Amino acid sequence: MTIEGVLFLTAGYGRRMEPLSRVKPKALLPWGCTTVLGNLAEQLSALSPKKIAFNAYRCPSLIQEELEKIYPDIECIPFIEKQPLGASVTLSRMSEILSGGTWMVVNTDMVIRELNPAVIVGFHNECGADWTVMTGAFPEKGNYGSLGVNNDGSFGTGGKATEQHYWGISIMEPAVSAVSVGDNISGSLFGTLAPACHSAGLLLQVFKEDGLDRWLDFGDYGLLPHNILEGGSFIHPLAELSSDVIFEGRYNIGSGCRIASGTLVKNSVMLAGSVYGPGNLVNTVLVWNEGREIG
Repeated sequence: MTIEGVLFLTAGYGRRMEPLSRVKPKALLPWGCTTVLGNLAEQLSALSPKKIAFNAYRCPSLIQEELEKIYPDIECIPFIEKQPLGASVTLSRMSEILSGGTWMVVNTDMVIRELNPAVIVGFHNECGADWTVMTGAFPEKGNYGSLGVNNDGSFGTGGKATEQHYWGISIMEPAVSAVSVGDNISGSLFGTLAPACHSAGLLLQVFKEDGLDRWLDFGDYGLLPHNILEGGSFIHPLAELSSDVIFEGRYNIGSGCRIASGTLVKNSVMLAGSVYGPGNLVNTVLVWNEGREIG
């Protein structure tokens, strides 16, 4: 099953993630031996997209490099934003690119375990929707807005028979981006664009998944230590560790990290280039290139 393309949204401000997000976008946070973006790109490669696109505010070259690792032979189209425009405006500005067929539009601040994108696309095609969104259970931790869904599985009408959690994946036909252009839409996908699409006669449907622990939030700083480490322990080959460093629990040590002699690392993350020790690094995330050497 193929689609025209995948658009990765990486251009948010990331205010919930400061100071970390002032350095690099959330999409480049680690997940096991890869990144959040790399994991999503690998999962969606099963759809054999013809094109890849991304919007970016910070570090566009790093975003493109990460995507090209997964899609070395596919056209990768960057859309650089001097400041984050919001998803609706991004769709409007990229409408010419999105006009060629079915596109998957993906947030890049989450991990979805056991994602099967072909099933979602199959549902979208079978019901003949113009816009299908993936929803699921609300996480046990965190505070999230909700999407009002009608009894027939439609959204964008203002009805709230049930309230569901958007899992950050949409499948859109060209008519959706055409509405964003024609109505000069700005603001959120569901606050402004979805009602405009409904008013234009488009069919908007929900594909609901199950599983409380399948969706992990990488946009909330307080949840990061736990959620990153759910990807398992990993030490990058280019990290420099003294021979007597002690590891307990889970850990993720990025490229170029240095850990001094006499250090305990327990349930912690060191993002690429960070330095620590000696001492105890427990239940902590060190920001990219952060130094905590004790003299």
